[in-house]
Amino acid sequence: MKQLAILGSTGSIGRQCLFVVDALSPRFGVVALAAGGNLEELAGQIEKYQPEMVSVGDASKADELAARLREKGIAKRPEIHHGREGMLAVGTHGQADIVVSAAVGVVGLEATYEAVKLGKTIALSNKEVLVAAGELVMAAAHQAGKELLPVDSEHNALHQCLRGGTHGEVRKLMLTASGGPFRKTPIKDLEKVTVEQALAHTNWKMGNRITVDSATMMNKGFEVIEARWLFDMEPAQVDVVIHPQSTVHSMVEFVDGSVLAQLGATDMRMPIQYALTYPERVASNCVALDWPRLKRLDFGKVSTRRFPCVRLAREAMKKGGAFPCALNAADEIAVAAGKDPLQYRLDLLASPVAPGTPIPGGFNAERAKGVLEAVRDMSGWNNRSKLPKGTGMGVSFQFAHAGYVAYVAQVSVDSSKKIKVDKAWAAIDIGNQIINLSQSENLVEGGFVEGMSHLMAWEITIDKGRVVQNNFGQYQPTRMRQLAPNTIEVKFLKTAFPPTGLGEPSLPPAPPALTNAIFAATGVRIRALPLAKQGYTWA
Repeated sequence: MKQLAILGSTGSIGRQCLFVVDALSPRFGVVALAAGGNLEELAGQIEKYQPEMVSVGDASKADELAARLREKGIAKRPEIHHGREGMLAVGTHGQADIVVSAAVGVVGLEATYEAVKLGKTIALSNKEVLVAAGELVMAAAHQAGKELLPVDSEHNALHQCLRGGTHGEVRKLMLTASGGPFRKTPIKDLEKVTVEQALAHTNWKMGNRITVDSATMMNKGFEVIEARWLFDMEPAQVDVVIHPQSTVHSMVEFVDGSVLAQLGATDMRMPIQYALTYPERVASNCVALDWPRLKRLDFGKVSTRRFPCVRLAREAMKKGGAFPCALNAADEIAVAAGKDPLQYRLDLLASPVAPGTPIPGGFNAERAKGVLEAVRDMSGWNNRSKLPKGTGMGVSFQFAHAGYVAYVAQVSVDSSKKIKVDKAWAAIDIGNQIINLSQSENLVEGGFVEGMSHLMAWEITIDKGRVVQNNFGQYQPTRMRQLAPNTIEVKFLKTAFPPTGLGEPSLPPAPPALTNAIFAATGVRIRALPLAKQGYTWA
């Protein structure tokens, strides 16, 4: 029985991997699992597979998991690790024969690299491993005498096709791409698409990051880089073709003009099983291609005007060095921030900081979290999906000197493209040295702050450019005034406190929050105020 260590066990690939383990029982056992924060799913996996070791995102989640396992009455409880060290411990577990690298993002890179150096068999689903460090990882694999077995459907298909010839006989690798939900969207409308539309993939059921990357085709750009390293090809030997049906997963063109293609159902359990059982082919009743429904196979050219991310990935691959890693980091941040920019900031603040990371002098993550949580709770940010059509919220955050400011704005837009700022919420932390403990009970109506003497928060309702409601009197927002045509600024002119170094009398995060709210309401990405060129005016 081969033992598995799974990095990203609660994600889409991790869960399907365990399905394959069940289907092929008793071929495989599970010795170690690494997850992020989905403790309910992980606790169920621990109860069923009884691993020796597990890892979670941070220390607080480790404590919570331990408590959950005690409550469940699980007799055989695993060692519980967390963070970077925990991921490494799972990836390098002494009993693991196969390491399934399925963690989303670069978080799984180091553990996978260390597993490669130890000579473990790697079932690789995580694109970032080779995008960010392809040369390094492949050199380690060659030194260990081990082949990386791709789980990604396209690279898995290439791996199968390449069994039909030698490396020197290959002319070109052809990766297929469905084109995602925006394949036929008019280019002029692409700026208006929403996260929800991007997440509506027509063929595959995947996690959020890979689904968004599929919509932009950034994932296909990354797959080009990955294929270049995985199969030791020159950049010009890797191409992409649009194939809406997602039935042909990839093709290999040989020097004699022959083309081998791998076809299969759009089900990740097939490439997972292939990687786990290679070089055997094991019978499966789980996955089969529905031939009667296969009416046609279409192929088309990729438009880099519609999908510029493919071009960016090729440019990064040609430049080499740190460029692919930087491109991946930019994409990772953009996707996470686009889904929920406020929660993304909180997640960043809760994440362990890598050694050597530059941090602004005096920065305090707990105080930063305090102001973000304040505006989140006051504004009802988590319920913003229930806002009527044409209404949106935006958030911004700033740290300067000793102060932390978070700002949420809510705007609405009518059919004539008139924008109205409905409400704004702000929280500011300017330190205990400015406000005494004895004052804290009066800072916010209803005792919102609850003993946080340095945190102030307020809500503003605006009507026709004037503040009509304000629940915090000491830090008084006097008015929202229109400056030049189609520009806006919220002024905070009257304060009972000394200057905080936060750009008084104007609150700096207000304009970005408004810009973000306008985008959420209209679907039009406002690159800079004024808005007149977009056809919008202030109500």
